[in-house]
Amino acid sequence: MSEPLRATFFALQPRKGGILFGATICYVLMFAALTAALLFPLFAVMGFDLQGVASGAPPATAATPDPMKAIWIVPLGLIAVFAFCVLTASFEAACLRWMIRGEKPGLFGLALDEDTWRVYGIYWVWWLYYVVAWIGFLILSALISRLLPENQIAWWIGAGLYTCAIALGAVALAPAAAVTVGQRRFAFGDAFQATEDHFGALLASFAVLLGLQHLLNYGLTAVWAVWALDDDALTRFAGANDWMSLSMAYNATIAAAMSEPGAAPVYWAITASSVVASFAISVLIYGVNARVTRLWMQQQGQVTAAPAAA
Repeated sequence: MSEPLRATFFALQPRKGGILFGATICYVLMFAALTAALLFPLFAVMGFDLQGVASGAPPATAATPDPMKAIWIVPLGLIAVFAFCVLTASFEAACLRWMIRGEKPGLFGLALDEDTWRVYGIYWVWWLYYVVAWIGFLILSALISRLLPENQIAWWIGAGLYTCAIALGAVALAPAAAVTVGQRRFAFGDAFQATEDHFGALLASFAVLLGLQHLLNYGLTAVWAVWALDDDALTRFAGANDWMSLSMAYNATIAAAMSEPGAAPVYWAITASSVVASFAISVLIYGVNARVTRLWMQQQGQVTAAPAAA
């Protein structure tokens, strides 16, 4: 098996007493429970009659949100983001810890321990990375539009090259959480060292996995929209000449397709399948980062050649 394929499917290697499936199921259940726990207060604040919906009463028009209650939307949103990030960090730390160190504390490795909080800290660095990247994209877009206002090809070329540069930087830093878990310390910058000798395999693995994820998330939805709207779906993109207009045309097409008879159930089935596939692909991505980290740690003499707990 080639190096990229070994990295891509590292998470699927059989391991005695494995926890990845159990951890994924627990994570999905906790994610669903947390979503319900946070959405019900949010709906109540926005004026939806949840008791009427639960009792089977005909849906009524949502009441106008009380301004005094509506101020709770922002803190509820912040609590939701924090809770989901910590839960995801715990899940990622559990998967990485098992694949790198062969350890499984807590419930299938899920625990609010130092590894979880370090991975959560890594998320903040990634957030800053993409904020800076987005600001740079806006500046570049404004410059191209200013200097070459009539040349849309130049805008697409500039945006494409900039996006590729940001993506390559993200790939080089991708194992940051895995390196942090492997080293038992916050080690975002050490990811460069881990990927130095394995960048090609890492890039190929991410291309396969993220390409598959985008195909499931957008490709199937695009096919569904063409099926629901016949040939009318493609004509809606005729005037799209930049990213903003392309996004607006895509959202308008989805909204129009949802109104077609029998289209909504198919859409939600595709969405559910995409969500399940996204969880599986996330574990595979963790495996790619874990393998690169293990290979780097082997070179440092910190782990044995055999996978932990194999």
